[in-house]
Amino acid sequence: ESKMFTCTFAVLIYNPEEDNFLTMYNKKHAWKSSTHKLMASVQALVDMLRLTFPDRFHKDAPELAIAMGSGDYPHVLRTHLPYTTGKAPVLEFGSSFREKKMYPNMITMPMPAREHLACFLTFAQHGTICNELKPEKSTHHGKLTFGDEFGLKWDDLIPQVV
Repeated sequence: ESKMFTCTFAVLIYNPEEDNFLTMYNKKHAWKSSTHKLMASVQALVDMLRLTFPDRFHKDAPELAIAMGSGDYPHVLRTHLPYTTGKAPVLEFGSSFREKKMYPNMITMPMPAREHLACFLTFAQHGTICNELKPEKSTHHGKLTFGDEFGLKWDDLIPQVV
């Protein structure tokens, strides 16, 4: 799968012998500013895997390899699309193709942003919804406004272009 990407692609590997995770990044790929999104996604995924599946990761466990990408868009070679010969699922943390046939084994994951991937991690760590997704009136820290708070229903919406 690495040959399809120009950057922001890695393989996350669980090494049971050392009970740690390694990230393999292709030396031929450019290291761009968007690569920090990939590394943030790697860290969040590792934390969530350990929290969600604590019995899976130990010295006697089998290895695990996960292909993953990240960014505002898939950093793939456009001249090779559609890419239909891929084998491994690729977890794409960020935007992916609207048309699934462009890259059938690419799986869209949450954006590596506070109100997306970090909220999944908050839920895995604490079993609570992060403030970015809570209603504003339910707590002093909520960030979203829901119609229910104001007695609004779907039919009350006014179609408009802003």
